Amino acid sequence: MKDFWNKLEENLIVVFMALVTLLILAGWICKYVAPDSVKAMNQMAMIAYAWIVFLAIAYSAKKGLFMKLDVISSHYSEKTRNALDLLMNVILFLACLFFFVLGIRQLQEMIAAGEVYKETGIPMGVIYLAPIVGYGLALLRFIVQALGKKSR
Repeated sequence: MKDFWNKLEENLIVVFMALVTLLILAGWICKYVAPDSVKAMNQMAMIAYAWIVFLAIAYSAKKGLFMKLDVISSHYSEKTRNALDLLMNVILFLACLFFFVLGIRQLQEMIAAGEVYKETGIPMGVIYLAPIVGYGLALLRFIVQALGKKSR
C-alpha cells in the first residue's frame, strides 16, 4: 500500500497519457471511418489531458519541483535560504488550498446545474473534479513533507 501511495501520481499520469494517446488515435481513425465520432474522441482526450495537468501539480509538490525563487535565495546564507524556502512552501500551500476550495465550489455548481458535454454525455463535473484531486494531493504531499521535516 505504501508503494501505491508513493507512486500514485505517476501511475495515474501514465494511465491518462495512454488514454489521451489512444483517444487521439481513435479520433484520427474516426475521421475517416465515422466522422461524427471525432468531436467525442477529442472531447474525451481533452478531459484526460486536463487530468494530466492537475495530477502533474501533485507530482510537482511531491518532488519539490515547483518554481521557486532559487536564483534569489542562492545568494543568502543557509539560515536565510531555509527561511525563504519555508516562506515559499507556505505560499504554495496556501495557493493550493485556495484553488482546492475554489475547485470544490465550482464542482458543486456544476453538479447542481447538471450540465453534460453535448458530444459525449459525460457530466462536466468530471473535469471539475480534476483540480480538486490535483490540488488535494498536492496539499497532502505538502503536509507529509512538513511532518517529515518536523520529525527529523
